[in-house]
Amino acid sequence: MIQTSFQKSNPNQAFQICSRHYNSHELITSAKMKLLIDRFRPLIVSGKFRGKKAALVIPSEEGADACKHAVGMFVLSFNYLGVDLVGKLLPKTLERAAVKSQPEMINAAFELGKGLK
Repeated sequence: MIQTSFQKSNPNQAFQICSRHYNSHELITSAKMKLLIDRFRPLIVSGKFRGKKAALVIPSEEGADACKHAVGMFVLSFNYLGVDLVGKLLPKTLERAAVKSQPEMINAAFELGKGLK
C-alpha cells in the first residue's frame, strides 16, 4: 500500500510528496501518481508548483538499480509540474530506520536538504 501526503507551504518554500515503499515492486505506481497529479490540477494550472524545489528519496531493499523506473516517473512528473529536482537519494534498505547504519546516506541527506533552501 502506498501512502501519499502533500504538505502545504508558502509560495517561496519547497513542497513534499512522501511515499512509503517496502520493496521496489511497489514503486511502479504510474496510475496512482497520475491520480495524485490530476488532483493537483488546479494548482498546476495556476502555476503554484512552478519553481518549487523537490528532493527524491526512495529506499529499496534491492538498491538504486531497482528504482530507475520510479525515478524516471518522478522526474517526468516534476518536469510536468514545473518543479526543480535538486537531487535524489536511493538508499539500499528494507527495515525502517536501517539507514542509520549508512552514515554516507545520512550525510548525503543532510546535503540534499541544504539544496531545498
